[in-house]
Amino acid sequence: MELEYPKQVILKDGQEVVLRILRQSDLEQLLEFFGRIPDEERWYLPHDILDPSLVGQWVRNIDPRRVLPVVAEAGGRIVAEGLLRRRIFGCVQHIGLLRVLVDPDYRNRRLGTWLLLDLINLAVSFGLERLEARFVVGPEDAAIQGARRLDFFEAATLPRYAKAPDGRYLDLKVMIKRLHPGWDDF
Repeated sequence: MELEYPKQVILKDGQEVVLRILRQSDLEQLLEFFGRIPDEERWYLPHDILDPSLVGQWVRNIDPRRVLPVVAEAGGRIVAEGLLRRRIFGCVQHIGLLRVLVDPDYRNRRLGTWLLLDLINLAVSFGLERLEARFVVGPEDAAIQGARRLDFFEAATLPRYAKAPDGRYLDLKVMIKRLHPGWDDF
């Protein structure tokens, strides 16, 4: 399948941003982007995105059959990153997993929505039937609302599943979006 990148999108303030697939040569830009994500938000990610060896290994070994990373670029900088994870075998290979990170300076400008829409489109083109996204209740409430606007629904809430840096336990919300070929769900 031919991926149609780069793509230009217009943010709600009129700024143009380019969406494209992450390249191995993006390692330094990606690390700089990850460094702009606030500590309290990085805490809830599954990996230490400030570890250059970990991020370098990931970038060098991208397998687009399993993980497709899309970045948003503005002014020569990566300002957002989204991942579509796929399983290529087994009982849940019809479900994709999503993650989106947006630079604090680019939030509330619809960049996260553009990235989510692009990842949904990719998932449909890959024949996936559902998408799953996980959010920590409280710190990620804005992302939960954004997912709801794109027809994600709450599939489960795992009480006291995540642990904040201060030791408090927080709920983890699992949200699902059903996909239909050809965008007929929009």
